[in-house]
Amino acid sequence: MKKLLAVGILAGVIAAPAAATTWTDWTSADSYSASGNAGGVTVSFSSTSALWGWQIAGGNNYYAPWPGSAAQPDNTDILALGQGGTRTITFSQAVTGVQLALVSWNVPGSVTFSHAFSSSVIGCGYWGCGSITPVPGNTGFMASGEVHGTLTFSGPISTLTIADGSEYWHGLTVGYESLAVAAVPEPETYAMMLAGLGLLGLAARRRKQKPVA
Repeated sequence: MKKLLAVGILAGVIAAPAAATTWTDWTSADSYSASGNAGGVTVSFSSTSALWGWQIAGGNNYYAPWPGSAAQPDNTDILALGQGGTRTITFSQAVTGVQLALVSWNVPGSVTFSHAFSSSVIGCGYWGCGSITPVPGNTGFMASGEVHGTLTFSGPISTLTIADGSEYWHGLTVGYESLAVAAVPEPETYAMMLAGLGLLGLAARRRKQKPVA
């Protein structure tokens, strides 16, 4: 059983979420993968090492207590890790403001991500208190004590990869703030499109007017 550690709180780059988070409802899981839904977006999880376990229908709420200003999961679903490995979270369409909720990440060495996180709110939670020291560029962190809280990745993101070491029990879930919006073409792009359509129309008109031999 985990011991509560009296460790100072370091929040790294602190910022409250800008919008409400849509959290994943995990609906199925096995030793190496899981899948679920978040606001119409399919979320898939895979791991190179076996999961410690999972909770996808009720059960204990490992997100209470939770750091006060951190985005807090609105259900009790959690994927529990034990062995170190690489974890891949995939969204069926690109999203922004990805929220990665961490429970009891007393993980040795560096935790690394495929994307840099833009902010973090770390503090005390179910198993005690902890802190993180971000690596340069915020593409990972070093943990101290029982890390609980949420990391935010601005995005847009379709796939987020996490690499971590072995630790007795540590869990996660994920959500996002909004769907990624396709970029709006610049005015020059619209002008080029209209010019191209005009040339196509002129060519079609000339072919139509050409006399038949």
